[in-house]
Amino acid sequence: MSTKSLLKLSLSLIFLVIVWGSVVRALGAGMGCGPDWPTCNGEVVPSNLYSLPVFLEYFHRIIGGLAFIAVTYSTYRLYKEYGAENRVSRLAFLSLTLLIVQVLLGMILVKLDLDPVASAVHLSLATVVFGSLVFLYSELGRARFR
Repeated sequence: MSTKSLLKLSLSLIFLVIVWGSVVRALGAGMGCGPDWPTCNGEVVPSNLYSLPVFLEYFHRIIGGLAFIAVTYSTYRLYKEYGAENRVSRLAFLSLTLLIVQVLLGMILVKLDLDPVASAVHLSLATVVFGSLVFLYSELGRARFR
């Protein structure tokens, strides 16, 4: 898979996790996995996955995990391809750093029992992560022609 395709996959997964998170929030399933993080109701794979709130929240975490892996691997590939001092590599590292903060904020959100302010910050930061990846994708296109 090319680096550009990998970055497209990362963007798609981040977009999907934002949309799915909105569904989780709208359906009131944010605490479907209880106050446990990263486990779900104390289990790696919840035994009550048939419960709609559990399924919705667990799937949100799974998509988020896949997005994290994709962004991490994209960052690694860009670093290897362009070197540490290149603008593209620095933007990739910034996007990954923002995503790490986003994941930690998701954990805090669960621990704070879905505090509305923390929830708004969580969504806002997710949007910033998505925007940073869109900008990175745009810069990657330009970097190839320099």
